[in-house]
Amino acid sequence: MDFSRRHDGSFCNCGDYCGDCPQLPGTVPNCGDCPPWMTVGGMAVGMRERILVTAAVIERDGAFLLTRRLDGTHLAGHWEFPGGKLHAGETLEECLAREIREELDADVAIGSEILATVHEYPDRAIELRFFRCVLKSDPKPALGQEMRWVALRDLASVQLPPADDELVRLLTSPPRGQSRI
Repeated sequence: MDFSRRHDGSFCNCGDYCGDCPQLPGTVPNCGDCPPWMTVGGMAVGMRERILVTAAVIERDGAFLLTRRLDGTHLAGHWEFPGGKLHAGETLEECLAREIREELDADVAIGSEILATVHEYPDRAIELRFFRCVLKSDPKPALGQEMRWVALRDLASVQLPPADDELVRLLTSPPRGQSRI
């Protein structure tokens, strides 16, 4: 396959796949015209959707707020830090505030970003942006999902999406003499 051409055969305007942009697995082209090819050794092996997601890390009395993914969703049944997909035109903070209102009928004060990570699933790539948050009101599951507070010491034993592994390591293994988040 000739990566100097778009999927329709015309030349790429931004230079993606012709040497100007990295050809790494999960790389998303800059021009918006080229498909998000996943390459292995320079060979196209498929297309992968990349989804930008925000998530709230809410800690209270040494426990973290988690919600359970609903049936019929990607990774149904897994527990997760609450949040969701970024909509067009939203900032990361607007997305997170909206998701917490929709999922938990609560308002949050959004603090600093704790971690940005990308995880490759077979059918999609998830870019996760985790933010420290403080609840302004009591959360109530608004979508029929389960909700629970999980102690720090128990986080590693909860079935979380693989995309959350790096955050769990960060939270459970702080550098000596430093705060977790």
